[in-house]
Amino acid sequence: MEWRGPAWLIFVLVGFVTVLVELGTGYPAPLIMFSAGCFIFVGIVFAVTDASVRGIRRHAKRHFRAGWHKLIEVTKPLPERDWFNIDQALWALNGEQGMPQPFGIPIATNVALDEGDDEIDSPHLPTTFQTSLADLIRSNASRQSLQYLTLAAKGDRPFRIATNAMFLLRTTGERAEAFAASLRNGRLAIAAKTEDAAYRAIQFIELRSQQNSVYRGHMLRCKTARKRGFRIEFVDTPAIAREQLILPPQTLEVLERNVLQVIQQSPELRRSRRNLQHGVLLYGPPGTGKSLAIRYLITASKPTTVITVTGRQLRLIRESCQLARLLAPSLVVLEDIDLVATDRAQSRRTMLLHDLLDEMDVTSTELPIVFLMTTNRPEVIEQALSLRPGRINQAIHFPLPDDECRLRLLQHFFQGVDATAVDWTAMVTRSSGASAAFIEEWVRRSTLFAIGRQTAGPKEVRITMEDVDAAIHEIVELGGTLTRKLLGHSNEK
Repeated sequence: MEWRGPAWLIFVLVGFVTVLVELGTGYPAPLIMFSAGCFIFVGIVFAVTDASVRGIRRHAKRHFRAGWHKLIEVTKPLPERDWFNIDQALWALNGEQGMPQPFGIPIATNVALDEGDDEIDSPHLPTTFQTSLADLIRSNASRQSLQYLTLAAKGDRPFRIATNAMFLLRTTGERAEAFAASLRNGRLAIAAKTEDAAYRAIQFIELRSQQNSVYRGHMLRCKTARKRGFRIEFVDTPAIAREQLILPPQTLEVLERNVLQVIQQSPELRRSRRNLQHGVLLYGPPGTGKSLAIRYLITASKPTTVITVTGRQLRLIRESCQLARLLAPSLVVLEDIDLVATDRAQSRRTMLLHDLLDEMDVTSTELPIVFLMTTNRPEVIEQALSLRPGRINQAIHFPLPDDECRLRLLQHFFQGVDATAVDWTAMVTRSSGASAAFIEEWVRRSTLFAIGRQTAGPKEVRITMEDVDAAIHEIVELGGTLTRKLLGHSNEK
């Protein structure tokens, strides 16, 4: 209905045309003036009425009451990772406070949101943009249709934000104050009666967005942005049941007490005024189940937020830890911690080590934050990590599996095939000194040999000791020392 705004001009023009026509046809002057006056009057009345009905001023006057014409605006740039949370916070507050549905306001036509920008002060976006909220209210801008921008946040689930919505809201508490808010071009704009009230409104919205963050309760990782800063990605990992974790009972008990119980019993720890930041180091030879144990803890601790820091993300240790505190209770997973926490006398990456030590020194007294670290080389770890509580409170050794664990591993990995011809005792004896990863590969290779000699047909794969012997010969004898080292196999008794 864009024609309604200038419609009053049409009435005025029709009035003037009528005057000219009547002058040319010889109508009496009083009749001409009356006709022109009627058209002009109707046009003015229509314009005033239309502005009152379609404009935003009357809504703002009702919301702010006295002083609405003296509103000032404060804006805060937001990185793209926060847009959806802020948008959802505004919609949630609007519903809770029973305010009228937000309406669209004009935006500059030459300004576009670039979905590839990670920081709002990107060269793709101007530093000055459309009219402020306060000026739009004073000028009685017309309400527009809402416009949306779709953001891909988690998997295939699309998240979208309103890019031109204006919300009329109030802060809560003793100093409840009216304000108008809009998320435009990646900036949170607040119009209020005073500058202090506007800043309080920004804090109010940000706190609400953190409490109901779309990231809370998920597994996340921070990634370096194309320009600067960082962005947040969702990570999917398969669920691991307790039965899939084949470890010595004592190791599993210590693991659960130092991770799951710290999270589950955090209210009692908080009442006892204990530090809720806890560090756990899992160490042992490669292939002994450290990564699998972490996946089990992630599964068992849901809906705790998980922040993973591996590979290139290690350079974002400080940002990852700060995100973990915002979304606590949380787990911070640092696999291969020796990459950044090597003894300072042997490492060149001391800046990352200092960042890690600083972040692990922050005391958490409200919600638990557990650091889960793994390493295959505990002897090179910087000793300062274990000097203060909250860094490494518990080190847990993951040994090579004993006879009982190796039998359980074999039975687990042979599921789905016919292993009735397998000599379990012989396989347990021959796998002495092998890791869980080696045993898994041994069973997989045996299955390949069995499939290779089996005639085609949809029948269950039957594994014999000949397949088992051929598999271990290929891995150990033909693979040599390097393969045994990679897969975790030792002949030492």
